[in-house]
Amino acid sequence: MRACRTSLLAVDSWEKSTEKKHEFVPCPNRFRVQESFLEKKQNLTNDVFITSREDNEVSLSCKDRKFLQIMETEIHKNGEGNWEMPLPFRRKDPKMPNNWSQALNRLNSLIRSLKRKPQMAKDYVEFMQKIIEKGHASPVPTKELTKSQSGKVWYLPHFGVYHPKKPMQIRVVFDSSAEHGGVSLNRELLSGPDLMNSLLGVLISF
Repeated sequence: MRACRTSLLAVDSWEKSTEKKHEFVPCPNRFRVQESFLEKKQNLTNDVFITSREDNEVSLSCKDRKFLQIMETEIHKNGEGNWEMPLPFRRKDPKMPNNWSQALNRLNSLIRSLKRKPQMAKDYVEFMQKIIEKGHASPVPTKELTKSQSGKVWYLPHFGVYHPKKPMQIRVVFDSSAEHGGVSLNRELLSGPDLMNSLLGVLISF
């Protein structure tokens, strides 16, 4: 790349008039910048406009990297051979308000609904029983029910929904987005990197 500076020089007119003529005189000082874009390690060519398939991909954010680090370091197999994943909290020492009253109200509402729908109540109990039998959930020990750890207690409300195409197949949804005191479990957890295909990419692929 070359760059030339020019200066404005006033020259007296050769004519008898008092007017002055101006002309641009090239600057004698020049500098040249040469830079090689060839990187052997990355096998790049001498083209500054080189592109790759990863150019339009969104890079991981700091929160995404933190999420992956928590998962890579703390995921493990328990004594029964099942994989256990930690809760990816945003902070090391989260403080959660005790939402016992909210969870109790939700439970009472669920019980009233199940009393009106005997079949749903049967399906609900069977679903929860399978979760416990498979080791995906376990009852809280009685001695821990009386413990009151400030900021360490959070009750997860749940409700049941039926599959739209399979009306006899119920699924229990654990409502981690339920808020109490302006706090929810989802807000305290890292969501992790977005692995879904972008809408633009899906449309272009058609």
